[in-house]
Amino acid sequence: MVPHWLHLLSILFLLLGFATAVVLIIEEVRHPQHMWIMNIVWPVVALFGTALTIRAYFRYGRLTIMDAAKKAKSGGEPPDRIKTPFPLMVGKSTLDCGSGCALGDIGAEWLAFAFPMIAVLCGWHWLLREKLFAVWVLDFIFAFVIGIAFQYFTIVPMRHLEMAAEIGCGAEGGCSIAERVADRHVWFHGLRESVCLPAHPRRQSRDPASSSGS
Repeated sequence: MVPHWLHLLSILFLLLGFATAVVLIIEEVRHPQHMWIMNIVWPVVALFGTALTIRAYFRYGRLTIMDAAKKAKSGGEPPDRIKTPFPLMVGKSTLDCGSGCALGDIGAEWLAFAFPMIAVLCGWHWLLREKLFAVWVLDFIFAFVIGIAFQYFTIVPMRHLEMAAEIGCGAEGGCSIAERVADRHVWFHGLRESVCLPAHPRRQSRDPASSSGS
């Protein structure tokens, strides 16, 4: 069984994630991001990034708010390109993918919880013995679709693309996001499996021969 302390720790971590997300939502209402999709990305990342996300936002995320972008248009280099170190720029560029995948996982998990038939359609019983693995299939589908959408709405405004170019960019981004989503889910689900399965209560055999002595 899952240790009681681990259960309490997970609840505490969830509450911390919600609290940090609320802080960023309030901050973005007061100071919206220049790119609208980032108003969604930052709070979603805060759900699992917690204190690290808060620190990153107030140190580097505030450089891309609407007011800062307007000042940059009046002349000079955008402040985020000057004051943000390159490793942080690379990390920030992956947040849209990470937030889209996180939303996909959350949506898929709750959908499968509310409608177990969906897990059956994804392979539970007829292909996969554990419901956990079937829901992972749904997780991947949701994360893939939402991840592509978030990537799309991040790339297109930065490049100021026309409609025809947007379609091409979306197709090109789809290949890139497919690799990102696949890589993320390999290590993420692998880590989750290493934690969840050992703590999962082992099922006793239902073979009558094994229970004849009871």
